[in-house]
Order: sequence, then structure tokens, then C-alpha cells
Amino acid sequence: MFNSYLPSVLHHHHQPGVTVPEAVNSAASQGNFLEVLNISLNVFEKHYLDRSFDRTGQVSVVVTPGVGVFEVDRELTNITKQRIIDNGVGSDLVCVGEQPLHAVPLLKFHNKKGGVNADDYSMPHTWINLSFYSSKKKIGYGTFIPRIKLPPEKPKTGRRERLDCLSSAPCMKPALQDTALPNSIFDYDTYDAQVFRLPSSHNNK
Repeated sequence: MFNSYLPSVLHHHHQPGVTVPEAVNSAASQGNFLEVLNISLNVFEKHYLDRSFDRTGQVSVVVTPGVGVFEVDRELTNITKQRIIDNGVGSDLVCVGEQPLHAVPLLKFHNKKGGVNADDYSMPHTWINLSFYSSKKKIGYGTFIPRIKLPPEKPKTGRRERLDCLSSAPCMKPALQDTALPNSIFDYDTYDAQVFRLPSSHNNK
């Protein structure tokens, strides 16, 4: 089903003599996440009728290929949240994509007014339990690019070099680019050392 999903959906309406516009599948963030939850809630509303006691609890598990970010409608979000809380239904969201560097789940509301800075977000931590699918296999074709570039790690000074500094002549101070913060032209370590340095004895007079 996974292998044949894309052609079966895109070419479903292709028939001889019928012209169909070209189509593409939407991204996971544009999927019908809240609609799926409401379909399961419709079943749970009558869960007290002819209920099977072999299974306990009311949980909706949604598997998405995305990373936990969805573009949703504000009114539908409020309705879904209220129905989940009222019915006491647990909603579990399983993301197959790689975990992003920002907090998720994240709901982005549709901008109906069309303003530039009118985007509004919500984090439904209280009524959605999110987890990421993890595998021991390393995917060689992953295209995940981190948004934060960490500074290069400093090489650790060996024990022999530290002993040489203590026993012989004073060691050379590291250069400015080794002590300063990344992308900084100011030597913060030297400044802190001067601020917290104790006054000398001849200045106490």
C-alpha cells in the first residue's frame, strides 16, 4: 500500500477521454489531522452502547509522516479540544519524521484576514500526547539539516602539556580567537579576569 499509494491517488480519476488536471499530494502539515480525530470522537460518543469489555480505555492513535506541525482551523481546534476533554479520550500522535529543534506539537492557525504578521500558533500539550518513531537503522538518504550551527570543539590540553607549563616557563596565553565567543571580536575571558582580579598590595594604601 505504501509503494502504490502515490500513483493510486494521483491517477485515480484518469480515464480514456477524460482530461484531469495534474495533481500533487499535500504535505503532512496540510493534512486532515483534526478531521481524523473528530471521526474517531463520533464513534466514542456512543461507546457506552454494546461496548466490548475485552478492550478498555478510549484512545485515538494517529500516525503522521510529518514532524508534529499542522496548519489547522481555529474554530475546529477549539471544538476538537472540547470534545476530547469532555469525552475523556486520549489522543496519541506518532510522528515518523525526524524530531525538529523546536517544540512540538505545534498548530498553525489559518490566516483568514491576510495580514502580514497575523500568524498565530498553539501548542496542544494538554490534550495531545506526541511521540516520535525511532529506529536503530541509520537512514542513509536523510536530508535533515540542523538550524543551529555549533562552534567547533576545542582540543583538550593533555596532562603532559599542563605539567610542562607548571614546571617550566609560564605558558603562552591562547590567542584572541581561541578564548572569545564564536563570531565575537571582544575577549570576554580577559575582561572578566580583570574585573574579578584582587587589588595589589601597594594600591591598598
